[in-house]
Amino acid sequence: MKTRILHTKFWNDNFISNLNSIEKLLFIYFLTNELVNIIHLYECPDKRIMLDTGVSRDTLNKAKIKFEKAGKIYFKSGYVYIKNAYKYENYSGKKNEIAINKLNKLVNKDIRVWKEKIDRGIDRGIDRGIDDTPHKSKIINHNTVIINNKEERKKKNKEKERITTKEIFLSLQNKDDGYEKLVSYLADKGINRELAEDELKKFTNYWTELNHSRTKQRWQLEKTFEVKRRLATWFSNINKFKRVKEKKGIVI
Repeated sequence: MKTRILHTKFWNDNFISNLNSIEKLLFIYFLTNELVNIIHLYECPDKRIMLDTGVSRDTLNKAKIKFEKAGKIYFKSGYVYIKNAYKYENYSGKKNEIAINKLNKLVNKDIRVWKEKIDRGIDRGIDRGIDDTPHKSKIINHNTVIINNKEERKKKNKEKERITTKEIFLSLQNKDDGYEKLVSYLADKGINRELAEDELKKFTNYWTELNHSRTKQRWQLEKTFEVKRRLATWFSNINKFKRVKEKKGIVI
């Protein structure tokens, strides 16, 4: 005969204390019924649950939604998964590992994938009905929404990046406090102030040059543009050119 331990602190749990009597009955049922196993994932159809507990389908569905939203117990296609049950158990040893592997093999692949997604925090979906297989059109629409959301985020991030770049170039053109800080920074790095100012002017003029239609600046035509990296490359190339020039100058 299987045994299940219900800790006395169960009744002090904040989530449990806020459940009504029927919800408490169902919660205990999912923890202690004879189908519960050491992987905390078992098949238990709604008909069986309603027969054992005497609750109506509507009451059962409402409780399922509540348990899932709280991240306690999950339901899919007649399966029940108690997410955090392992915290209150201490099964170990080779025999238990063999038993766990056997039980996992008995579970449908789709259900195993679903469980793994829950464990990783990816799946928080709620199985509201008997047949939880979504219609093909719903899947397509859902995927389209995800893709559109990703595209929207990309556009927003790109727009933020472009606004920042535009502000930096305005700062370089207006020679405000930001410009002065940059010149001082370059001077600290050993670059002559006059050279720094001259190269910053060239850098700004080059990247803010308008295209033929005079609608976009050169930097706006780039797929990605990070001012800090471009400046580093610009001054790095100056140093390389300077070294080459010095070498060429040493002719005997």
